[in-house]
Amino acid sequence: MKNLIFSLSFILFTLFSFAQKGGLKGTVTDSKTGESLVGTTIIVQGTTTGTITDFDGNFNLPELTAGPYNLVISFISYESQIIRVEIEAGAETVLNVQLEPATVDIGEVQVVAKRRTDTDMSIISNLKAQTLIVSGISAQQISRSQDKDAAEVIRRVPGITITDGRFVIVRGLVERYNSVMLNNSTAPSFEADKRAFSFDAIPSGMIDNILIYKSPAPELPADFAGAAIEVKTKNVADQNSLSFSYGSKYAENTTFNSNFLTHQGSSTDWLGWDNGSRSLPSGVPEPNDFSTLYVWPNVDLYLERTDEINRISGLFPNNWESSSKSPFLDQSLSAAIQRRFLIGKVSFGNITSVTYSNSNSFTQVERAEYSSYDEIIGRLIQDFDFFDQQAKEEHKIGLIHNWNIIYGKNQKLEFRNFLNQIGTKITSQRDGVNYYNVETLRMHDLRYESRLVYSSQLAGEQLFNSDKTRLNWMLGYAITNKNQPDNRRLTFVEITNESSPNYQDRYLRIQNVTNPYLGGRHWIEMDENIKNAKLDFTHNFNLFNSENFWQIKTGAFFERKERSLNSRLVGVVAVRRPPDIFFDPIDQIFSPENFFFDRTAPYTQHGLSY
Repeated sequence: MKNLIFSLSFILFTLFSFAQKGGLKGTVTDSKTGESLVGTTIIVQGTTTGTITDFDGNFNLPELTAGPYNLVISFISYESQIIRVEIEAGAETVLNVQLEPATVDIGEVQVVAKRRTDTDMSIISNLKAQTLIVSGISAQQISRSQDKDAAEVIRRVPGITITDGRFVIVRGLVERYNSVMLNNSTAPSFEADKRAFSFDAIPSGMIDNILIYKSPAPELPADFAGAAIEVKTKNVADQNSLSFSYGSKYAENTTFNSNFLTHQGSSTDWLGWDNGSRSLPSGVPEPNDFSTLYVWPNVDLYLERTDEINRISGLFPNNWESSSKSPFLDQSLSAAIQRRFLIGKVSFGNITSVTYSNSNSFTQVERAEYSSYDEIIGRLIQDFDFFDQQAKEEHKIGLIHNWNIIYGKNQKLEFRNFLNQIGTKITSQRDGVNYYNVETLRMHDLRYESRLVYSSQLAGEQLFNSDKTRLNWMLGYAITNKNQPDNRRLTFVEITNESSPNYQDRYLRIQNVTNPYLGGRHWIEMDENIKNAKLDFTHNFNLFNSENFWQIKTGAFFERKERSLNSRLVGVVAVRRPPDIFFDPIDQIFSPENFFFDRTAPYTQHGLSY
């Protein structure tokens, strides 16, 4: 590929809304003796914000955002307290606390918090703690790159190769041998004939981290030979904030290129989906009903059904032409809101993010194939020599809406939702020579592809037995829809005979049978639904009072997958037409007056001749 793309992002801004600040100070003492308690821990529930008391039992928490908080105050051999406090803007709130001595049992103090998983250090710590062969990348590392989707992100991981801009190959094994999980739930496939998740469906700004497991484990799916790839979207709200961002990009050989190919689309293409203008026209019968139109038991039905064939032929739009335009800069927009709040002693966190982007790419490729070396003529035998041009116009809309709830002694509940809609309009043109038939060809391919993915999970984590026992559960649902409406393909042949009056003119090749490459219109739609449930049980214990802990893991996994595929091919065939018509421009060839059923041809059915 001779195309080299340079990217320049020149507008990028982020706005954060910060609430006004207040402070909190006070003293912690023994309720019976009045003595100051040195080293008492004060933690804001659901966060990592906190402090300890000094030698006089005093503490100070400055720069707290105004609003309500639950404070967890704990000290060894004393009963912990959770106290509700209201922080006022511009004021310093005073809170004096008296702790009761624990007279019966001394239990372990539980600090409610949420571990961050989007930083480089968190990924490094996770990888060090693993007993598996695993690689990973964090959101912090992603933010330092210009990667726009998960496919571009994951290619930075060693041992990973990306094909077709969206499929992952691990250690030389193609995409069907990999298992992909989105927020611990099986990711659905976009392909009709294989298991293959399209990683370009996940915007990079929505990723929290990606882990690539290359060895088996009890909690991982067993149906992978390459890798189990786990993608997690952002879920933890670490502060109350509202952010916006805008970016644009100039792509060499694409932006402002007047030779950029395109074709007629729908009014909603810029939103990532077709408004129905490419759908199979209303009134076109189903395949079984269509075949009956060619059965004529008598003359009356012959006339009636051939009239119906003519009527159906006129339902299809004359939209075979391609054109050129000059594309503008690539654009990207995003907005995100994070909220963290308390209701009683329960901590709630929410992240909602919306992204939109449109991008263009224009590639020019020379393709040649040689079959063997001919010793007689002393050179390679060439099969074909083509020059391909392909223009892509892509629009994406993404949404995440996630909730995180922490209650009790670090018990957690998560509700995650991820939605992404991608629309891609592809205009291709191929010029060159096919040496099999010694023909100079020009081929057109007009295609639109709409892809939708939605994934939702309800998950929880419960800790028991002084945190030695952990129970994780998950209920998941995911759907994908891939729609390729009205894929049109045409082939033109150039006259190379110098004695011909049409020398160097091109004519449209149309057969007398339906061919998807020669005047064919193809509709394909695929849907996949996945329902799954997962239960993981982990218990840590030691034997004979040893210093090393042993671990038992077990679990259960359920998955139900349903897939449907609908394909419909409608072709244009040539019957007893003068050949000169196929030298006309495309819009004239496919004009309505050129579509009719040829009743001058002899037909015989059921002993009757027509």
